[in-house]
Amino acid sequence: MPNTIAIGKVMLLGGVDTADFEKFAAEEFNAFGHQPGAENNILKGVRGDRTGRYLHLVRGETVNGASTRNKRSEEPAGRQVSARDAGDIHIEVQQLIRSGLGQATAAKWDSWAQTGLYTAYRSVGKEMTGMPEEVLIEPVTLRPGVTEADFERFVTERYYAMSRLSGEEGYLLKGDRGDRAGKYMLLIAYDSVEVRNHRSTGGGKLSPEMREWADSSFVQTTVAIWDSLAHTGLYTSYVVLGR
Repeated sequence: MPNTIAIGKVMLLGGVDTADFEKFAAEEFNAFGHQPGAENNILKGVRGDRTGRYLHLVRGETVNGASTRNKRSEEPAGRQVSARDAGDIHIEVQQLIRSGLGQATAAKWDSWAQTGLYTAYRSVGKEMTGMPEEVLIEPVTLRPGVTEADFERFVTERYYAMSRLSGEEGYLLKGDRGDRAGKYMLLIAYDSVEVRNHRSTGGGKLSPEMREWADSSFVQTTVAIWDSLAHTGLYTSYVVLGR
C-alpha cells in the first residue's frame, strides 16, 4: 500500500502553451508515467491560492523503491533536513520520472516544464487507498506549546474518527524528507470533481448535506479542538489532468 507522497511544484518554461502542456500531461505523462510501486500525476489548481498552477504528485511505497530511501528513514527523528537532503529527493524523483517515461515523452517534459524542490510526506495514521480525481491541500502549523505527539494523537484518535460524507476522505501528511521536512499538510481527497463541486462552490456556499454535517456536534467539537492545536494556511484544490 502507498505510504509516501512526494509533491513538487511545476513551472512551465517560457513560451509553452498551457493547453498544449495540459494535453501532454493528460494524454502522455499521466497515462505513461507509472511503474510498479509508484504513480505519477500532474495536477492543476482549480480553486484557492494556486489556481491555474501545477503540481507533480508521486504516490508509492517509497519515493523510488531504492534502498537508500529506507536507510535514511532509520536516522534519528528530529534530524534537521539539509540542502543535500532536499536536493537528493529532487534528483530521485527526476530519476523516477525518466524511468517511467519513454525517451520522447521525457524529452518533451524537459523542454516544457521544470519542478521546484520536492517534499516526501508520509500519511500519519492512515494510508491513502487510491488516487482521487481532486485533492484539497492546506499547510498546517502547530500552535505554540503544542507537541507533534499530542497533535498526531488527536488526529489519529479523534479527527479520523469523525465521520465524513461519502466520496471524500481526510489525511494528515508529515514531511520526512525534502523542502518541507517536519512540516504538516492536510489533504482532503475527493473521489470525483462532481462530488467536490456538489459539496461546496468556489464562493464557499455549502450544500444542505454538507451544512448539516458541518453543524453536527461531533464535527463542531472536533474542529474546535483542531483550531486550539493548529491552524491551516491558504488552500488549493487540484484536479488530476486527464481524469
